[in-house]
Amino acid sequence: TFSVQVSGATPWSSANGIFYDGNGNEIKGAIAKGIDVSYHNGDIDWAKVKAAGISFALLRCGYGNDERNQDDIKFVQNVKGCEDNGIQYGVYLYSYAVGNDKEKTLEDMARSEAEHVLRMIEEAGAKPTMPVYYDIEDKSQVEMTTKQYGDMAEIFAIL
Repeated sequence: TFSVQVSGATPWSSANGIFYDGNGNEIKGAIAKGIDVSYHNGDIDWAKVKAAGISFALLRCGYGNDERNQDDIKFVQNVKGCEDNGIQYGVYLYSYAVGNDKEKTLEDMARSEAEHVLRMIEEAGAKPTMPVYYDIEDKSQVEMTTKQYGDMAEIFAIL
């Protein structure tokens, strides 16, 4: 049996190959355990992560526009940790693109965010074994239309 503790809560556990949520309910269809990490998690002992049965990680490379002050300062270290320990990983960028910015268009912001991911992957020499994800969930984006979300995601995906 294995479980992960986060702020005193147990978000999931597993026993005999079956995964359970924090309330003890079986998570149907779960086939792997993964984690989402960024600099907020500090220095990660990736050997312990592997030993704990984590099979994949989603690594934040940064947030927002392609500006160095928005790079995740632990990204390179986390890429190395995954690669050195045989942990599959994907990459994500936390989006701050909005449709009501007075200085930049939504398209320009989405393009800059895509360029941010590409730059970070290249500079880290990363070879992700899983997809690149566009994390669109910031509260500043709540007023955007479905079309704006779609346009933004399309621009991001094309690059």
